[in-house]
This record gives sequence, C-alpha cells and structure tokens, in this order.
Amino acid sequence: MLDTNYIVAIDLGTSRLSGVVGEKLANGNISVIAKETVEAPGCFLRGHIHNQTEAAAQMQVLIGKLEDCLKKSFQDNYKNVKITGAYIGVNDLLLRSLEQKQSESFHIPGSVTERDIQEMTGRCEAYKPQEYNILGTTAPMWYLDDRFVSNPLGAYCEQRIEARFKAIVGPPASQLNAITHGIELKDCLISLQTLAEIALSQSDKEKGCAFVHLGRYVTSVAVYKTDELYDFVVIPLGSHLITKDLAAYLEADEAIAEDIKVKYGIVSQEYTDINQMIPVETKTGTKEVALGDIGAVIESRAREIIGNVYARIQGIIESFGGIEKLEAGFILTGNAAKLKNLTTMIKERYESNVRISSVPETYAQLDKPYISAVSVMLKGENNCVSYEKIPVEAPPSDPKGPKGPPVPKKKISEKMMDLFQNAFITD
Repeated sequence: MLDTNYIVAIDLGTSRLSGVVGEKLANGNISVIAKETVEAPGCFLRGHIHNQTEAAAQMQVLIGKLEDCLKKSFQDNYKNVKITGAYIGVNDLLLRSLEQKQSESFHIPGSVTERDIQEMTGRCEAYKPQEYNILGTTAPMWYLDDRFVSNPLGAYCEQRIEARFKAIVGPPASQLNAITHGIELKDCLISLQTLAEIALSQSDKEKGCAFVHLGRYVTSVAVYKTDELYDFVVIPLGSHLITKDLAAYLEADEAIAEDIKVKYGIVSQEYTDINQMIPVETKTGTKEVALGDIGAVIESRAREIIGNVYARIQGIIESFGGIEKLEAGFILTGNAAKLKNLTTMIKERYESNVRISSVPETYAQLDKPYISAVSVMLKGENNCVSYEKIPVEAPPSDPKGPKGPPVPKKKISEKMMDLFQNAFITD
C-alpha cells in the first residue's frame, strides 16, 4: 500500500506544456515537489491537437523531466519511481464553445416548479454527445414561450420551457489519449475554470465578473454571476497580434518587438511621456522611436481585443441588466494583462471596475507558468505515481547476544576487603 497520493497535473498551454507533481496536505494546502516546462510551439490549433506526433514527443520529455525530479527527491525513501497517470488542464487554443438548448412542452399551462427546473438543468449538465468531448457546460438561460426570464421558478408558462446553454468542447479524447500514451488520463479539466477557483473570491463570482485571460493567440472569457458560470467564449485575438503590429511598424524582428512590448508596452498615451525616444534594433540598423508612437500601435490593437471581449459577452451582460450588474467588473489574467494603463483604459471606456487577478499567498511563490497547472492539481484526487518504499535496514546484531551495562572496576582497597570477608564464610 502506498504511503502518499502524489498528484500529477499537466497544463496544455498555447505554446508550452507545464507540469507539476505534489501532494495535498491535511490543512488543505499543497506541497509541490516537482515542476517542469517544455516548449511545444505549433502543436495546438483551434480546438484540436494540430501536431500529435510532436505533442506526444514533448509530453514524453516533460514526463521524463518530472520523473527525474521525483527520483532526486525520493532517492532515500523510494525506488522504481514512475508517473502512471495525470490530470490534464486544457487552455485557450484547444477550447471552443457551442450553443445548445434543451426544451420541454407544457401540455397544460401553469407555473414552473422546482422539479421542472431541476429536470431541465440535469439534462443540460448531462449533455454529452459522442461526437464531442464536452468538458463542461454553462448555467442555463431560461426562456418561457420564447421570452427570456431571469428566474423561471413560479413564472407562468403556456406552452414551452427552454434552457439555452453553452457546451465547452475540448480536443477529442482520442487525441488526448494519443499524446499521453503510456500514462492514464485521470481527467480533463478547463484550466480557466480551475484557475478561477483560486484567483476569484466567492464574492467576485456572487456579484458577477468577467474573468478574462489575455493569451498569446486567443482571449478566453468566463462570465460568473450568482456563483455560477454563465458564459464562456474563446476569441481568436491574442497579444501576439500586438507584437506583429509592432514588428511591422518598427521594421524589426518579432523577438525585438516582443521585448519592446514587454518593456515599454503602454496602452493609453495620456499617461506617459509620449516624446521620450528609445533605441530600436531594426532590420536596417538602430533607430530612435518615440514612446508615443509605440503606445499608439499597442493601444489600437488592445482596444480591438477588449472591444471584442465586450461585444461577445454583451448579450449575457444585458440579460443581467448591463455591465454595472457585474459588480466585480473585469478581472484580467495572462501576460498581456500587464500592459501599462490597460486597466485604466477599460475603466474609462466601459465604466466598469477592473483589476489584475491575484492568487492567495499559498501559491504566490510559484513561477507564473505553473499557476494553472497547480490549479488543475487541486482538483485531483487519485494517485498518479507508482513507487516502492526502500526498507529501513536494522543494525547488525551481535552473535553473543546483547551486552549489559559495563561493570565498574573496583578499587584495590575494595578488592582486599572482599578477600577478608570471604575468608570467614563457611558452608
């Protein structure tokens, strides 16, 4: 019997695989004992594993690295350490959402009961067609006789009740099994949802918020209200477009443009020294470029991305009564969220609360690439590592038996006294 359950979680990111191994402690915290990343560019595209051969190869490299870390940690206690399973977190490019609906006819007009709602909700959650790998569903939006109602309980329905929801679709199970060949796929989870569990407070999800992951190639948005996920969209616009725009404007390589974006990236020119000049290595040599010009390029694309986010979730926002009803506002995550003045631009443009997401102190010490993987690990329950305990060898025993305590040597005066006393002992 194994002493400890070690959970393995692997996050399939846009261009890298991140893996962690750890154990859950009795106090609810976690102990991460191994973490590794490998680059996997071009492997994932639009809901599918685009290059299965390369993805599988990089997965094996990651598993090997994690096993090496474990062997070093366990060398005095365990042997034959091997990763046998993993929980997989799916991100951005591998996700898409499909609009679905379930309906029921009312043969006799009347009020909607709790049982009606439970039955319809159960049908939405159980929706798992064979042709799709459904990883989750959003909370249903209710329509009575084609009329939207925020709360159907007790409302009058004449002919039909309908629940409209979104099914969140991941890559086909066959593709996931192909790249994880040799280890058991314990479960497949939506990374943005697991990340929300540690990055959003209960109050955020109750009051309502748009949790926005500004990824490299796509932007993912999860809308929460009354502690439920009500909308999930994947928008094919990401921060790499800002990099490409900068590279074209500066006539520089994308690597140079990315460095400039990270170092000088400013969204709103109103809050910076637009006349400050910075040197840029272009394809034709070094030239000076105004910070304001760089900011203008970044701001234009950033406004487009955020504008698309708002437009895509506008319907769900209006059903709640407007953006002001999402009281916690926009909560941003992802590397592009660090662009200077981005939160200010959103606040002024959409008159909404906005902030950069943070994680509890328990996870704050982890490097950024591993946060999503750790959030997936927290959902794991079953052991993913096989090992054998090294027996503790007992010290060698003495063939003559155990020795008693040493007998103290007697002084010469004590020896003479013994001889004197023994001389007078008779049978």
